[in-house]
Amino acid sequence: MKKFILLAALSSALLAGCRGGFVAPPPLRAEAVFVAGSVGKIGGLVSFSPVGNRLRVIAELSGVPPGAHVFRIGRSAGCAAEEGGGQQGGVALPTIVADSSGAARLTAYLAGVELGGEGENIIGRSVRVYARPEYVDGKSDVLIACAVIMPK
Repeated sequence: MKKFILLAALSSALLAGCRGGFVAPPPLRAEAVFVAGSVGKIGGLVSFSPVGNRLRVIAELSGVPPGAHVFRIGRSAGCAAEEGGGQQGGVALPTIVADSSGAARLTAYLAGVELGGEGENIIGRSVRVYARPEYVDGKSDVLIACAVIMPK
């Protein structure tokens, strides 16, 4: 009798999967890889992983001009120019600061942003580095590096 119940439960689970009962979970990690030479001299990695109900962002970049720079997730897919000024819209990240050697590191935690799922999905969007540390005089800034966020 126990074998029959176990077999029935297993069959039901398999049939549920055939009818679309299983939904693939969102990716557990994502990365944006900056390749030096592709768009400027900036290289490095930005990784994304869920921590509780927030998304942890860890950036380790090289070749960044010394000083502070706007650092954000673009509002559209890929690295194409964004209408209305590049720094408006999207997801703001804390300002990233490069030392005199061009190394820039940042760890931040974002709320309301997801890797897939029903919230603000960032997969396929871009991480962008701008020349200036803030949006100035209502003018868009010069984009100095961009990398697409891909599931890992």
